[in-house]
Parts: sequence; structure tokens; C-alpha cells
Amino acid sequence: MHLKHRIIHWFRHSFFFFGIMSILWVLFRSGAKPSRLVYPCQQAAAMTGYLWIATYLAFPLAALVGIRRWATSGKVTLMAGGFLFFGCILALIYITSGGVGAEPAGGELGSEIILPTTPSDIFVVQGKTGYNGGVADLLQLMESNGLHFYQYSDTPAPEGLIGSDDVVIIKVNSQWPERGGTNTDLVEAVIASILAHPEGFTGEIIVADNGQGRGSFSWPQSNAEDPGQTIQTVVDSFSGSHKVSTCLWDSIRNTAVREYDQGDIRDGYIVSASEHPRTKLKVSYPKFRTKYGTNISFRNGVWENGSYNNSRLKLINMPVLKSHSGYEVTASLKHYVGVVSVSLGDPHASIDLGGLGTALVETRYPELNILDATWINAVPQGYPGAGPATPYRVATRADTLAASTDPVALDYYAAKYILMPIAATAGYDTATMDPDALSPGYFGSWLRAAEREIRLGGFPVTSNESLMHVFIATGNSITISYPDGNEEWPQGSSQTIRWNYTGDPGPTVKIEALRGDTVIATVRSTPIGTDGSGSYSLVVPYETRPGSEFTIRVTSNRYPMCGDASDEAFTVTPAITLVTPNGGEQWIPGSSQTIRWHYTSDPGSTVRIEALRETTVIATIPQHSMGSDGTGCFNLIVPPKILPGSSYRIRVTSTRYPSCTDVSNAPFTVGGESLTPLMSDR
Repeated sequence: MHLKHRIIHWFRHSFFFFGIMSILWVLFRSGAKPSRLVYPCQQAAAMTGYLWIATYLAFPLAALVGIRRWATSGKVTLMAGGFLFFGCILALIYITSGGVGAEPAGGELGSEIILPTTPSDIFVVQGKTGYNGGVADLLQLMESNGLHFYQYSDTPAPEGLIGSDDVVIIKVNSQWPERGGTNTDLVEAVIASILAHPEGFTGEIIVADNGQGRGSFSWPQSNAEDPGQTIQTVVDSFSGSHKVSTCLWDSIRNTAVREYDQGDIRDGYIVSASEHPRTKLKVSYPKFRTKYGTNISFRNGVWENGSYNNSRLKLINMPVLKSHSGYEVTASLKHYVGVVSVSLGDPHASIDLGGLGTALVETRYPELNILDATWINAVPQGYPGAGPATPYRVATRADTLAASTDPVALDYYAAKYILMPIAATAGYDTATMDPDALSPGYFGSWLRAAEREIRLGGFPVTSNESLMHVFIATGNSITISYPDGNEEWPQGSSQTIRWNYTGDPGPTVKIEALRGDTVIATVRSTPIGTDGSGSYSLVVPYETRPGSEFTIRVTSNRYPMCGDASDEAFTVTPAITLVTPNGGEQWIPGSSQTIRWHYTSDPGSTVRIEALRETTVIATIPQHSMGSDGTGCFNLIVPPKILPGSSYRIRVTSTRYPSCTDVSNAPFTVGGESLTPLMSDR
């Protein structure tokens, strides 16, 4: 009995202690950041706290029904201990089975991430930019597919991104002149869209960036239709009537400060006390006062009336899509290098570990990512001219905008379907840019590492293409009219590829011939045509192996996603067609037989004739006249003693073009016994 009482006493006090500590832990760790509730330790603590609350509620309930004595006895304590033990087991099972956002065991890298059950939407506008209505088209495309840009005062927050009195940070790239920085026409259009809030915009807009000591909002050579239009001139054009300003965080990047709620009102950077355990990034973020007197903590929100208003601060992430000489691809994730201070904790060293994901999760997750693909640098890592700096002469015009609330999915799509096709058209090896390439150091590897950290932070991002819903709006189109399926193209014949186009897909197109999924021939650039139609004439090479799996693809060189392919496959037929024997004939030993064929165009002056038993060549005429006027023949006497069988075929092949060949469609029969070869010159 003594042991029993000791056990009861231990359970009673331990259960109370563990229960109350679990609740305090959840409140302390997740109160300011609810996304941390997906962490395994938080889930386990929450479960234990729940069991504690449920158990101790039994005491007053038991008293109400007159069983106070039972409720206060050692039995209920043993029951509570059982609940605690059972709860711990459940929590352990949940964590080790890979619950949502489960951390890698022991902080190890490479733990498999469970894919989200809901897809990520990606919105793409082709053929337009911030200069000519592209942003309006983008917002309309988002709206029509369920993503509302404007939040209304009488509508819950999830129904819209930007409220009428929000403080909006537009994060741009200010580090590079020419085509390396965010397009200023795009910045202007986004600002105008925010100010056009249907309820009237009374909030504030700050265009901001940390160029790490080389940032500028006044580059004399900017990324715009008018190269002299800077970000600063754009902002100044609005600031007279609205609260629109710039804030270059370069000036505060070396100043470590404390938060407002700690009594520090200075501008500077908040720096984490230690490195992140998995990514080794020492997270930092800006804290600053705007031109209009608004105090902002990038992480915690607007500081007003002695507290933080986190919901009022919104972030629009606006990177430039381009290659990167060190990290393959710059897009939404890489853009966060302009949030943290490299001087106080360089994220470059942690990219392969997922540091950019840490930067998103531990600073501020963007409401929307708008990717600038107006002009892009598509020169891959390892080639001269690779990004992030992008002189005018290096940039390729793509006139494409893309947006998503999921930065991982957006970066995956942009790399694969915008950046890589342009690089491939220019003749570059795109292996390092491939989001599906998971080799260490490749873009796909560090994209997955960032995805892991963002997922562990509680955000449902994905690199799984099957979970991406892509919505494309374009006034430009190309449609192939010939060949569109089931045509026959003889080797050596003249053919004309035809297409129609709408809008302005650009001055030139690329034409590709495919066998199955393999490109076998390419015309890199030919004029698109006039008055909505274009064509390209060619002669089908005699070297093309006949088959029925051919298609043609025509793609705009300006907009790689604007193109079309044959709806169905067409057939390339041989220039030589065997007429007889073509299957089912019977050759009597000693009889006279004639091998006949037709030919088109000019497949050469001579043919090789072969006799086959099954697949084995048993006799050959190395060279015989092709014929004349499209017909050729060869006469022979069937040997009287040929080996009988029903598996014989004849094959006729041009001696000039080995792919120009035809064989009997089906076997024919030969009778008698074979004492001599079918053909004397075997």
C-alpha cells in the first residue's frame, strides 16, 4: 500500500505540473506566432495541456452529481496519470508518423515533407507589362479565379489581400541598374492599383529594399520603357496626394537595435541572438520610421498606441526573374536576401540549407508575390553574363508577369516555363536552373530546402507540379493549321508548315519537329508572318526515319509560353514503297518473279535489294538501278530447291539514304527445297 500511495502522490503532482507547464509553453511559444502550432513540440504540448484541462474539469462536474468523494480520491488521480501517459504516447505516435509540419528528427536535413492537400494557384499574363495594362489584367485574372486583391471593411480578411487603410511594403530589387532591378513601370502600376482601392485608400505605401550597400532608387539607367524613369521618380509622382514613400534599408543595415516594445525607437535591424539550428542563418529584419511618421517592425507590424498592429502591415514581394551566377535562379525566394542584413548574418551561406525559407518564416511572409519577367537575364550559371547584374545587352524581353501567394510554386513554374525555355532557345545548357534537378548546388535542391523550412513554419507551399493550378491570360496566340494530324509526308517531299496568330507574339517564331517527345530538328528563328498568318516551307529529309509519331511545334521567341503543336501526329512515309511482294504471295520454285517498287522525288540512282527469312538477311543485291519515272523493278528466277517456308520478305533501300527504305508489309511463302541461295550474289 505504501508503494501505491507513493505512485498516486507522484502522478497527482506530476500531472498537475506537466499540464500547467504544457499550457504555458504553448502560450509562450505560439501566442505571437500561431503558425508555430504546427511544430511537433507545440502539438505535443497542446495535447498534454488539453488532457490536463479535460481531466481537472472532472472535479467540479463530479461534485455537481454528488460524487465528490470519488472525484477527490486516488482513483481519479490514477486516471489522470493514465490520461497523461496515453496522451504522451499519442503525441509521440503523431510526431514520428510525420504529422503536418513534422520536423526532421534531431534537426537533420533531408526529411521528407508531406505534400499539401490543397493546390497552389499561379497567375500568368503574357504579352503585357506594367507599361501597357499588364497589372490590371493580372488582378482581373486573380479575381476571376478566386484570389481577391482588395479586402473590404465588411468582409473577413481571407477574402482579400489589401485593405483600404493598410500599410503596404512593396519589396523591390534596388541593387542593380539597367535590367537587374525591378521594372519601374511595374512598380508604378502596382502602386496605382493599391491606391485605386474601391473603398478609397487611406493607408500608406512604402517601396523598400536593402541593396546591401549598393542599393539605389535613382539609378540613371533603370529597368523601364523609359530608362530614365527611376523608382524614386515614380514614387514622387504619387507622394503629393498620397502617403507613398521609399525607404532604403541600406542606411540602417549595420545598426543592431531592439524592438519598440523594449523601449528602442531607433531605426536599424533586429538580429536574432543565435543561428537557426537547421539552416545556420542568423535572422535579421528592419525596423524603421517612414517619411510620414509610421513606426514599422518588419516582423511584428505597425507600432501604434504602445502596441503592434500586425494585421495592418502587408507585404508585396516584387522580384525580377533572372539567372544567378552563384545560385542559379533569382525569383521570389532569393529576393529575401534584400530583407535581411548581410552584414549581420549573411543568408548566402545558408541557401543550400534552406535559409531563404527561414528568412520568410521568421520575418514576414508576403501577402502576394508579383514576379517581374518583363526583361530577364536567362544566361545560366557558368556562362559569361549570368545574373544577377543584367546589362541591357544581356536581357531578353519576355513581357510576362506572374503572381502567386505561394513563392515556392511561383519560383518552380517561372524557372521551368519562362527562364529555361528562353535559355534553351539561346543554346544554353539549362541543367543548373531546372527546378526538378535535385543534385547538390542545383536550383531544385535549394528550392526544396527552402520549401522544407517554409512548410515547417506552417505555410502550405509546394514544389509538386501536380498541385499547381496555372491560369494564363494572353492577347497573343499561335495556332498551327498544317500539319495538324494524320497527314502523310513522304521523304523528300516539299511541305509547308502553316499557322495563324493573334495579337503581337513578337517578330519571330521557333519551329521544332518532334518524334514523340524528342525534338529532332529546329528552326530557331523565322518571321512570324503578316496579317495574322505565317508559313515555313521545307523538304522532308530523306534521312528521316519513317514513322507515325511526328508533330510540329511553333513557339514565339519573345513569349516562350505562346505557341502551339499539331493536335495529332502525322506520318513520314518512305520515298521508296515496295509494291510486290508485299505479303501473302506464293513463289513457286523455278518460277519467274518480279520485285517492284515506287519512289518519289530523288532518293538516289541505285537501290540495295535484300531477301529476308524472319529477320535474317539471306541474300543481297548490293546495287541495282533505281528505275525511271517513279518505278523500279528487279526480275529473278526462284531457285528450284529453295528451303520452303512462309516467313520470307523483300527489302529495298536507297544506297544514298539508308533511312529511305521499305520492306514487305507481311511475309510471303516460298515452296520447294533450297540447294542454292535465293540470289546468286549473296
